[in-house]
Amino acid sequence: AGDRKQVSGNLAYKSSAKIFKMHNDEGLQMLVGICGDSNSCEKFVAWLKKNWQIPYKEWNINAKFKQSGAILVYSTGLILEFWESAAYEVDDEYHAIGSGSAIALGAMAFGATPRQAVEIACKHDRNTGMGIDVIEFN
Repeated sequence: AGDRKQVSGNLAYKSSAKIFKMHNDEGLQMLVGICGDSNSCEKFVAWLKKNWQIPYKEWNINAKFKQSGAILVYSTGLILEFWESAAYEVDDEYHAIGSGSAIALGAMAFGATPRQAVEIACKHDRNTGMGIDVIEFN
C-alpha cells in the first residue's frame, strides 16, 4: 500500500501512484514502491524497468539516484530496500519506506494491514496523504 502525496519545498501535490507491479513472461512478478525526490524516482523507475530481472547482486548501478528509495517485493519472497545506489535484503515480515515509514511500521507491529498502516501514517505524518493505492500479487 502507498500514498500519493509528493512534496517539493513548500508545495504538496497529488502524484500518480507511487506503487506499481512489474512482471515478465515467465510469471515472475515484482511489487514496487518508491519514495523521495520525484525526478530521481523517475530515473530510478526507468532504470529498474530495464534491469529488474537481473539478480540484484549483479546490478551495475552507474548513477546514483539521489534522495530516492524503493521497496521491491518479488513474487519469490525476496524483499529489497533500495536507497540511492544500493539494494539491501529485508528479512522482516513487513517493511515500509518514506517519510511515514516509522508510523506505518509501528502500526503494522500492532496488527494493522498495510492499507491501515498507510491510513495511520496519513493521519500523523504531514508528508503522507492525498490518497492510498493498494496492489497485490495475482
